[in-house]
Amino acid sequence: MKNTEKIKRPNVIKTFIKLLPMTFTVAPLLFILTQLFGIMMGISYGVIAIFTRKFFDSATMFADKKVTLSVVVISLVTLGIIHLIKQIINGFAIYYPPVFAGKAGGKLSQMIHIKMSKLSAVGFEDTNTLDDINKAEQGSLMI
Repeated sequence: MKNTEKIKRPNVIKTFIKLLPMTFTVAPLLFILTQLFGIMMGISYGVIAIFTRKFFDSATMFADKKVTLSVVVISLVTLGIIHLIKQIINGFAIYYPPVFAGKAGGKLSQMIHIKMSKLSAVGFEDTNTLDDINKAEQGSLMI
């Protein structure tokens, strides 16, 4: 038995492209800060790797008596400062996403409820419509 009805599958990329401007308009500053601190967090791992290598290189050169102890200490202090900055960035990178998600989820829920208010009472009896409403509400909670 063949089902001639075509099953509509959601396109993740199209959905993402459609939701991106919606979520941006909810709280533009929070959106930008969330993305910015996420990017900075990623970059910080690379910076730490570079300065850790520089510290070990300077320690090795000190052991070979090619540099003074002050070079090693400056390298260590620099590495410590970079780790401190990374931890501050990490704090912001952890703080902003849930705050933004709460605002974005609330706004998307509001948009869903506005669309639901335009449905007739008969529309709520259609299982496909109810399924779409449930999916939309679940999606707004996932942001």
